Amino acid sequence: MDGSRTPFLLRLCLTLCGLMATLPFLFPYHYFPFLTFYNEWFAFVIGLAALGVMGLAPSRHAVPVPAMCLGLFAFTAVLALQVALGQVA
Repeated sequence: MDGSRTPFLLRLCLTLCGLMATLPFLFPYHYFPFLTFYNEWFAFVIGLAALGVMGLAPSRHAVPVPAMCLGLFAFTAVLALQVALGQVA
């Protein structure tokens, strides 16, 4: 793929994916009892940002959703409903 033709959003997504694998290791806070909690949380946030950028990028082809993910989407919807109704501690 020609670098000059690559859309900005796809470059940003690739950059965020690279940062997701490297930047959390530079996080300075390592406190007990969760030594790697903040590193993993930071990687998760960067991964969500990369996913959001990927969703905004234009595409010529529709991306199919695997049938295996439909149950996870339903579970997430039930959890969001419980949070909205105040039933989650």
